[in-house]
Amino acid sequence: MQEAYDVGKAAGVPLPDDIVDDQYDRILGSDDMDATSSLERDIAAGHQSELDTFSGALIRLARQYGVPVPMSEKCYRALV
Repeated sequence: MQEAYDVGKAAGVPLPDDIVDDQYDRILGSDDMDATSSLERDIAAGHQSELDTFSGALIRLARQYGVPVPMSEKCYRALV
């Protein structure tokens, strides 16, 4: 999330300064410990996922704005 935030800020998106912490708190405070993302469910089922739509786009924008996103790149490469 921090890498996406950094790319968004570099692109001029008006993001609240505390959005990353707020999102982490929301996720970690969830009672549903069995929740999965649609990306995880699609990959597990062998369906086409939104990996390139989200992670691929983030990586392309990061390169455009000169923002390092090593974790996003590593995860993307592992899932492609």
